[in-house]
Amino acid sequence: MKNKEKTIKLLKYVTIGLAIFFLLELIYFGYKMINIRNNSTYYSGINSVIKTDNGYVAIGFSDKKHSKFLKYEAPGYNKPYIWVYDNDLKIVKEINLDLGYNGEFNDLIEVFDGYIVVGNIEMSDTNHKDSATEGVIIKYDKDFNIVWRKNYNALGDTKFNVVKEYKDSYFVGGSSVFESSALGRDEKGGAIILQYNKDGEKTLEMSHGGATSYGLFNDIEIVDDGIIAVGVMYKGTGIIYKYDFKGKELWHNYFGYTDTMGLTSITKINNSEFVITASKLEGKDETDNYQAALIKINNKGNIIKEEYYVKDNISRFNDSVLLDDKLYVVGVYGKKNDSILDNDSVIVTYNDSLEKQDELIYDGNKTYTLTKIINVDSKYVVVGNTNSKLKLDNLKTNGLDFYQVIDKQ
Repeated sequence: MKNKEKTIKLLKYVTIGLAIFFLLELIYFGYKMINIRNNSTYYSGINSVIKTDNGYVAIGFSDKKHSKFLKYEAPGYNKPYIWVYDNDLKIVKEINLDLGYNGEFNDLIEVFDGYIVVGNIEMSDTNHKDSATEGVIIKYDKDFNIVWRKNYNALGDTKFNVVKEYKDSYFVGGSSVFESSALGRDEKGGAIILQYNKDGEKTLEMSHGGATSYGLFNDIEIVDDGIIAVGVMYKGTGIIYKYDFKGKELWHNYFGYTDTMGLTSITKINNSEFVITASKLEGKDETDNYQAALIKINNKGNIIKEEYYVKDNISRFNDSVLLDDKLYVVGVYGKKNDSILDNDSVIVTYNDSLEKQDELIYDGNKTYTLTKIINVDSKYVVVGNTNSKLKLDNLKTNGLDFYQVIDKQ
């Protein structure tokens, strides 16, 4: 009887001990998850925006962590993303492309029956392992249902950066190079321009530089007799190419040295002149100090003026827009910290002779990156992202995560 009582007593102690052990494990696990959550960084950012009748449509990337419309899913891949805003910049709808692994949308246009959006996404396990993507072009209807989607991958790593409408077709600019794990040569890659018809069928394909050129086109401008495209090759040579609508090269020019982003936008300022945004390095790969650059060209591709801007160790211009007779240019400035650029943003105003008129600083305590600027009723709207701790009319940030930013002036 005494042995039985001892056994029962021992079982009680064992049970209590196990309960305490599991309780401690739960406490530790909970603490660990809270610690991971508090020390993890979540990402959203806007790459482009357009004005619509009912507000704005912005596109970029997001892991949905701070979404009020879509549920966050671990491990938190950054998906190609769409935000729909009303005219007061309140988010009314969010859409993501729930395919593959990481990706982003880079540009969009509105057409009469919907939207055309372009970007890139890691579609496969191999893509994800190599951080390589396929280019993607999607037509959405007005309710953001997919009408058609086309993927493109000439080589192992393809990105679509810009889309423009021409008659009943769409010209897309970007890049297609070998993924990091691949070796070889291929003349069909580099900076690319494709044409799709209204049903999403590819009707024209042109490329410049080949797979080993690291070439890319960031922006294209449709003119009466063709397409002007700007970008970069060999990680430092800015490129300006003009093609006719059948893909024949009409002329080209170079600018350098620039950074790996190269020439990022082209804006028509009158019938015969264009302004291109870029950076200017003192020498190739001298990326610790460089200037923001504006390049004015004529319709023959000749550079007729260069204008530079310096705010800190590193300055670069990302985009520009013409408002009435003034050019508003969005850029970033800052310093490198362990090879990462800590930057804020600036809007610089120029007259049509590229003489500086004014500037407006977007100041944050960490990173404030504005990427795109558009004209809305002779005022501008800018977009980008920030992990600075800010309290804006339409956004409150925590100073750790990267949030999408849209601002109207």
